[in-house]
Amino acid sequence: MKGTVDKLLNFMKLTEDEEYDEEYEEYEEDDEEEVRPEKFSFFKKKESAAEEPEVVSQPVEPNREAKKRRFTSAGSSKVVSMNGRGVEVYVIKPQDFAEAQTAADLLKEGRTVVINLEGIELTVAQRSIDFIGGATYAINGSLQAVSSNIFIAAPDSIEVSGDLKNEIMNENTISPQLK
Repeated sequence: MKGTVDKLLNFMKLTEDEEYDEEYEEYEEDDEEEVRPEKFSFFKKKESAAEEPEVVSQPVEPNREAKKRRFTSAGSSKVVSMNGRGVEVYVIKPQDFAEAQTAADLLKEGRTVVINLEGIELTVAQRSIDFIGGATYAINGSLQAVSSNIFIAAPDSIEVSGDLKNEIMNENTISPQLK
C-alpha cells in the first residue's frame, strides 16, 4: 500500500525529500501506550484522569410564570402563539436601547422575534438593530428585513424562508403600503 502511495506522489511530483518517509517509518515503529496526563483540581492535590469522579448536576429552570412576568413587564411587546406546533412569535417595539436586550433574551431561548422600529429615533433604532443583529449572529440565527423599519429575528432552529418584502408586496396578499 505504501509503495502505491509513493508511486502516485512521485508521479504527481508531490514528494519533496525522502526524509519524510524515514520520519514516518520511525513513528510507526514506536508502539508506546498512551499516557494520560494528570488533572489538577482546585480542591484536591492530584487525581489521574482515569479516576475522574462522575458529577451529576440538574439545571435549575425558572418556572414558566416567572419567565412570562419578565417579558410581559415591557408594555410594548406582544406574543402571537401558533397553536399547532407550540411556536411563539414575539412582537417587540423597543422605545429605548435597553429594551433591545429583551429581544436578545428571547432569541437565546429559541423564540422568534419581530422588531418594530417605526416611530423610534434613528440613532436608537440603529443601535437596537445592531445589538439584536449581533445577538442573532452569536446564536447562528437569521435577521431579515420585512420593511424598512420592521425586522424578523429567528434562532438557528427556526427557518425563515423567502424574500419577505416581495411576498408582502405581492398582489395576492393584503398588506399596508411598504416602500
